Amino acid sequence: MKSADKRRFKQAMASGHSREKALEIARNASTAKRVRSEESAKETPGGKKPKTSSHVGRPTFSQVASIVRLGIVPSDLAKSPFNKEQLVLIQETVIDVMIEVDDNNKPVFEGAIHRNGWLLFLCSNNDTAKWMRSNFDLIKKKCRLEMMLVEENDFPKTFIVRGFFPQSIELSNEKILATIGVQNNLAAKHWKVIQRSTEGALLHLVMAVDDESLSRLTELKGKIAYRFGHVRLILKNNKAGEKAEESVGTAEPLGAQEVPAATSKSSAVGHTDETAPKEVEKPSTSKAALERQNAIKVV
Repeated sequence: MKSADKRRFKQAMASGHSREKALEIARNASTAKRVRSEESAKETPGGKKPKTSSHVGRPTFSQVASIVRLGIVPSDLAKSPFNKEQLVLIQETVIDVMIEVDDNNKPVFEGAIHRNGWLLFLCSNNDTAKWMRSNFDLIKKKCRLEMMLVEENDFPKTFIVRGFFPQSIELSNEKILATIGVQNNLAAKHWKVIQRSTEGALLHLVMAVDDESLSRLTELKGKIAYRFGHVRLILKNNKAGEKAEESVGTAEPLGAQEVPAATSKSSAVGHTDETAPKEVEKPSTSKAALERQNAIKVV
Protein backbone atom coordinates (compact mmCIF):
# COMPACT_ATOMS: atom_id res chain seq x y z
CA MET A 1 0.00 0.00 0.00
CA LYS A 2 1.31 3.45 -0.96
CA SER A 3 1.94 6.16 1.60
CA ALA A 4 -1.09 8.16 0.44
CA ASP A 5 -3.29 5.05 0.68
CA LYS A 6 -1.95 4.32 4.18
CA ARG A 7 -2.79 7.85 5.22
CA ARG A 8 -6.32 7.57 3.90
CA PHE A 9 -6.68 4.17 5.61
CA LYS A 10 -5.65 5.61 8.98
CA GLN A 11 -7.99 8.57 8.55
CA ALA A 12 -10.88 6.22 7.77
CA MET A 13 -10.07 4.05 10.80
CA ALA A 14 -9.90 7.13 13.03
CA SER A 15 -13.34 8.15 11.75
CA GLY A 16 -14.82 4.92 13.17
CA HIS A 17 -14.97 2.75 10.04
CA SER A 18 -14.22 -0.97 10.19
CA ARG A 19 -10.92 -2.29 8.81
CA GLU A 20 -12.58 -3.61 5.64
CA LYS A 21 -14.46 -0.35 5.04
CA ALA A 22 -11.32 1.73 5.66
CA LEU A 23 -9.38 -0.35 3.08
CA GLU A 24 -12.20 0.13 0.56
CA ILE A 25 -12.20 3.92 1.08
CA ALA A 26 -8.44 4.15 0.63
CA ARG A 27 -8.46 2.07 -2.56
CA ASN A 28 -11.40 3.92 -4.08
CA ALA A 29 -9.76 7.30 -3.47
CA SER A 30 -6.53 6.12 -5.10
CA THR A 31 -8.41 4.77 -8.15
CA ALA A 32 -10.40 8.00 -8.59
CA LYS A 33 -7.22 10.09 -8.50
CA ARG A 34 -5.55 7.87 -11.13
CA VAL A 35 -8.60 8.16 -13.44
CA ARG A 36 -8.60 11.98 -13.19
CA SER A 37 -4.90 12.06 -14.02
CA GLU A 38 -5.39 9.87 -17.11
CA GLU A 39 -8.32 12.00 -18.36
CA SER A 40 -6.28 15.17 -17.95
CA ALA A 41 -3.42 13.64 -19.94
CA LYS A 42 -5.80 12.78 -22.79
CA GLU A 43 -7.09 16.37 -23.00
CA THR A 44 -3.57 17.81 -23.23
CA PRO A 45 -1.32 16.56 -26.06
CA GLY A 46 1.77 14.81 -24.74
CA GLY A 47 0.39 14.86 -21.20
CA LYS A 48 1.87 18.30 -20.56
CA LYS A 49 0.01 21.36 -19.36
CA PRO A 50 -0.07 24.22 -21.84
CA LYS A 51 2.23 27.07 -20.96
CA THR A 52 0.60 30.35 -20.06
CA SER A 53 2.27 33.68 -20.37
CA SER A 54 2.72 35.68 -17.16
CA HIS A 55 2.34 38.88 -19.20
CA VAL A 56 -1.24 38.37 -20.39
CA GLY A 57 -3.01 41.73 -20.52
CA ARG A 58 0.17 43.78 -20.28
CA PRO A 59 1.08 46.01 -23.22
CA THR A 60 4.23 45.09 -25.08
CA PHE A 61 7.17 47.48 -25.43
CA SER A 62 6.18 48.32 -28.99
CA GLN A 63 2.62 49.13 -27.86
CA VAL A 64 3.86 51.45 -25.13
CA ALA A 65 6.29 53.13 -27.51
CA SER A 66 3.50 53.87 -30.00
CA ILE A 67 1.22 55.63 -27.47
CA VAL A 68 0.55 59.31 -28.21
CA ARG A 69 -0.54 61.49 -25.28
CA LEU A 70 -3.05 64.27 -25.93
CA GLY A 71 -4.89 66.49 -23.50
CA ILE A 72 -8.20 68.34 -23.51
CA VAL A 73 -7.75 71.37 -21.29
CA PRO A 74 -10.07 74.25 -20.32
CA SER A 75 -9.31 77.55 -22.03
CA ASP A 76 -8.66 79.02 -18.57
CA LEU A 77 -7.54 76.15 -16.37
CA ALA A 78 -6.74 78.31 -13.33
CA LYS A 79 -10.19 79.91 -13.14
CA SER A 80 -12.43 77.24 -14.68
CA PRO A 81 -11.03 73.70 -14.41
CA PHE A 82 -13.24 70.85 -15.51
CA ASN A 83 -15.31 69.21 -12.79
CA LYS A 84 -16.06 65.48 -12.68
CA GLU A 85 -19.30 65.83 -14.64
CA GLN A 86 -17.58 67.76 -17.42
CA LEU A 87 -14.75 65.22 -17.64
CA VAL A 88 -17.28 62.42 -18.05
CA LEU A 89 -19.18 64.50 -20.63
CA ILE A 90 -16.04 64.91 -22.75
CA GLN A 91 -15.34 61.18 -22.69
CA GLU A 92 -18.88 60.29 -23.74
CA THR A 93 -18.82 62.93 -26.46
CA VAL A 94 -15.68 61.37 -27.93
CA ILE A 95 -17.51 58.03 -28.08
CA ASP A 96 -20.57 59.66 -29.70
CA VAL A 97 -18.44 61.35 -32.36
CA MET A 98 -16.62 58.08 -32.97
CA ILE A 99 -19.98 56.41 -33.73
CA GLU A 100 -21.40 59.25 -35.82
CA VAL A 101 -18.42 60.07 -38.03
CA ASP A 102 -18.21 57.92 -41.14
CA ASP A 103 -14.51 57.26 -41.19
CA ASN A 104 -12.51 54.09 -41.68
CA ASN A 105 -9.91 55.36 -39.24
CA LYS A 106 -11.58 54.59 -35.91
CA PRO A 107 -9.70 55.58 -32.75
CA VAL A 108 -8.26 53.12 -30.25
CA PHE A 109 -7.25 54.26 -26.77
CA GLU A 110 -5.19 52.86 -23.92
CA GLY A 111 -6.94 55.05 -21.39
CA ALA A 112 -8.55 58.37 -20.48
CA ILE A 113 -7.19 59.78 -17.22
CA HIS A 114 -8.76 62.51 -15.12
CA ARG A 115 -6.05 65.02 -14.25
CA ASN A 116 -6.36 68.04 -11.97
CA GLY A 117 -9.08 69.88 -13.92
CA TRP A 118 -8.32 68.44 -17.38
CA LEU A 119 -8.42 65.16 -19.30
CA LEU A 120 -5.51 63.08 -20.59
CA PHE A 121 -6.03 60.69 -23.51
CA LEU A 122 -3.64 57.82 -24.22
CA CYS A 123 -3.96 57.25 -27.97
CA SER A 124 -2.84 53.76 -28.99
CA ASN A 125 -1.19 54.98 -32.19
CA ASN A 126 -0.61 57.95 -34.48
CA ASP A 127 -3.80 57.25 -36.44
CA THR A 128 -5.86 57.71 -33.28
CA ALA A 129 -4.03 60.94 -32.49
CA LYS A 130 -4.77 62.20 -36.01
CA TRP A 131 -8.44 61.29 -35.58
CA MET A 132 -8.59 63.29 -32.32
CA ARG A 133 -7.00 66.33 -33.94
CA SER A 134 -9.27 66.26 -37.00
CA ASN A 135 -12.49 65.74 -35.00
CA PHE A 136 -11.74 67.96 -32.01
CA ASP A 137 -13.82 70.89 -33.31
CA LEU A 138 -16.89 68.63 -33.52
CA ILE A 139 -16.20 67.26 -30.03
CA LYS A 140 -15.89 70.80 -28.67
CA LYS A 141 -19.12 71.90 -30.37
CA LYS A 142 -21.09 69.00 -28.92
CA CYS A 143 -19.64 69.51 -25.41
CA ARG A 144 -20.38 73.26 -25.46
CA LEU A 145 -17.31 73.87 -23.32
CA GLU A 146 -14.46 76.33 -23.72
CA MET A 147 -11.56 73.96 -24.22
CA MET A 148 -8.53 73.22 -26.35
CA LEU A 149 -6.57 70.18 -27.51
CA VAL A 150 -2.92 70.25 -26.41
CA GLU A 151 0.10 68.14 -27.25
CA GLU A 152 2.21 66.48 -24.58
CA ASN A 153 4.83 69.25 -24.56
CA ASP A 154 2.10 71.78 -23.72
CA PHE A 155 0.44 69.86 -20.88
CA PRO A 156 -0.40 72.00 -17.82
CA LYS A 157 2.41 71.92 -15.29
CA THR A 158 1.64 70.74 -11.79
CA PHE A 159 3.80 71.70 -8.82
CA ILE A 160 3.98 70.26 -5.33
CA VAL A 161 3.90 72.33 -2.13
CA ARG A 162 3.33 71.35 1.45
CA GLY A 163 2.48 73.08 4.66
CA PHE A 164 1.57 72.64 8.31
CA PHE A 165 -1.80 74.12 9.26
CA PRO A 166 -2.94 74.90 12.83
CA GLN A 167 -6.49 74.35 14.07
CA SER A 168 -7.23 72.17 11.03
CA ILE A 169 -7.01 68.50 11.99
CA GLU A 170 -10.80 68.15 12.14
CA LEU A 171 -11.44 70.24 9.00
CA SER A 172 -12.11 68.82 5.53
CA ASN A 173 -9.70 69.38 2.65
CA GLU A 174 -12.37 71.38 0.86
CA LYS A 175 -12.80 73.85 3.71
CA ILE A 176 -9.05 74.29 4.17
CA LEU A 177 -8.49 75.01 0.47
CA ALA A 178 -11.49 77.33 0.35
CA THR A 179 -10.10 79.26 3.33
CA ILE A 180 -6.69 79.63 1.65
CA GLY A 181 -8.34 80.83 -1.54
CA VAL A 182 -10.56 83.44 0.11
CA GLN A 183 -7.86 84.90 2.33
CA ASN A 184 -5.13 85.05 -0.34
CA ASN A 185 -6.98 85.61 -3.62
CA LEU A 186 -5.95 82.18 -4.93
CA ALA A 187 -7.85 79.52 -6.88
CA ALA A 188 -6.98 77.10 -4.09
CA LYS A 189 -10.29 75.24 -4.23
CA HIS A 190 -8.99 73.68 -7.45
CA TRP A 191 -5.78 72.43 -5.84
CA LYS A 192 -5.50 68.72 -5.23
CA VAL A 193 -4.54 67.31 -1.83
CA ILE A 194 -2.38 64.26 -2.49
CA GLN A 195 -1.29 63.52 1.07
CA ARG A 196 -2.74 64.31 4.50
CA SER A 197 -1.25 63.52 7.90
CA THR A 198 -0.92 64.99 11.39
CA GLU A 199 2.22 66.30 13.09
CA GLY A 200 1.35 66.89 16.73
CA ALA A 201 -1.31 69.60 16.81
CA LEU A 202 -0.72 70.56 13.17
CA LEU A 203 -2.23 69.18 9.98
CA HIS A 204 0.32 68.35 7.27
CA LEU A 205 -0.92 68.69 3.69
CA VAL A 206 0.92 67.91 0.46
CA MET A 207 -0.82 69.66 -2.44
CA ALA A 208 -0.59 69.82 -6.22
CA VAL A 209 -1.01 73.39 -7.49
CA ASP A 210 -1.15 74.89 -10.96
CA ASP A 211 1.43 77.17 -12.55
CA GLU A 212 -0.53 80.38 -11.97
CA SER A 213 -1.06 79.59 -8.29
CA LEU A 214 2.62 78.86 -7.89
CA SER A 215 3.49 82.25 -9.38
CA ARG A 216 1.17 83.94 -6.88
CA LEU A 217 2.65 81.96 -3.98
CA THR A 218 6.13 82.93 -5.15
CA GLU A 219 5.13 86.61 -5.06
CA LEU A 220 3.98 86.07 -1.48
CA LYS A 221 7.30 84.32 -0.74
CA GLY A 222 5.31 81.40 0.61
CA LYS A 223 3.69 83.46 3.34
CA ILE A 224 -0.06 82.99 3.22
CA ALA A 225 -2.82 84.14 5.52
CA TYR A 226 -4.65 81.24 7.12
CA ARG A 227 -7.57 81.46 9.54
CA PHE A 228 -6.39 83.70 12.41
CA GLY A 229 -2.70 83.82 11.56
CA HIS A 230 -0.20 83.00 8.83
CA VAL A 231 1.55 79.92 7.46
CA ARG A 232 4.83 79.99 5.55
CA LEU A 233 5.37 77.58 2.69
CA ILE A 234 8.81 77.05 1.16
CA LEU A 235 8.23 76.43 -2.53
CA LYS A 236 10.21 74.42 -5.04
CA ASN A 237 9.54 75.01 -8.76
CA ASN A 238 9.59 71.34 -9.75
CA LYS A 239 7.06 69.18 -11.56
CA ALA A 240 5.08 66.69 -9.53
CA GLY A 241 6.73 63.72 -11.22
CA GLU A 242 10.23 64.53 -9.98
CA LYS A 243 11.91 63.16 -6.89
CA ALA A 244 10.06 63.89 -3.68
CA GLU A 245 13.07 65.39 -1.92
CA GLU A 246 13.54 67.84 -4.80
CA SER A 247 9.90 68.75 -5.42
CA VAL A 248 8.16 68.82 -2.05
CA GLY A 249 10.53 71.04 -0.11
CA THR A 250 9.81 71.99 3.48
CA ALA A 251 7.36 74.22 5.26
CA GLU A 252 6.69 75.34 8.81
CA PRO A 253 4.25 77.58 10.71
CA LEU A 254 5.24 81.23 10.53
CA GLY A 255 7.34 82.20 13.51
CA ALA A 256 8.57 78.72 14.30
CA GLN A 257 12.18 78.80 15.38
CA GLU A 258 14.77 76.85 13.46
CA VAL A 259 16.16 73.82 15.20
CA PRO A 260 19.98 73.85 15.16
CA ALA A 261 21.66 71.02 13.38
CA ALA A 262 23.15 68.22 15.43
CA THR A 263 26.67 69.06 16.64
CA SER A 264 29.54 67.24 18.25
CA LYS A 265 29.80 67.12 22.02
CA SER A 266 32.60 69.68 22.10
CA SER A 267 30.87 72.17 19.79
CA ALA A 268 27.64 71.86 21.78
CA VAL A 269 29.33 73.62 24.72
CA GLY A 270 30.88 76.34 22.57
CA HIS A 271 34.23 74.75 21.68
CA THR A 272 35.49 73.37 18.40
CA ASP A 273 37.42 70.13 18.35
CA GLU A 274 40.72 72.01 17.87
CA THR A 275 40.21 74.47 20.75
CA ALA A 276 38.51 72.17 23.24
CA PRO A 277 40.27 72.25 26.65
CA LYS A 278 42.40 69.25 27.42
CA GLU A 279 41.25 66.99 30.21
CA VAL A 280 43.02 67.73 33.51
CA GLU A 281 45.39 64.92 34.46
CA LYS A 282 44.13 63.02 37.48
CA PRO A 283 46.50 62.78 40.48
CA SER A 284 48.25 59.48 40.90
CA THR A 285 47.03 57.26 43.74
CA SER A 286 50.04 54.92 43.80
CA LYS A 287 51.70 54.21 47.16
CA ALA A 288 55.04 55.80 46.15
CA ALA A 289 53.35 59.01 45.00
CA LEU A 290 51.42 59.31 48.27
CA GLU A 291 54.64 58.86 50.27
CA ARG A 292 56.32 61.65 48.23
CA GLN A 293 53.40 63.98 48.88
CA ASN A 294 53.48 63.26 52.62
CA ALA A 295 57.23 63.87 52.70
CA ILE A 296 56.76 67.30 51.08
CA LYS A 297 54.10 68.22 53.66
CA VAL A 298 56.33 67.23 56.58
CA VAL A 299 59.22 69.37 55.32
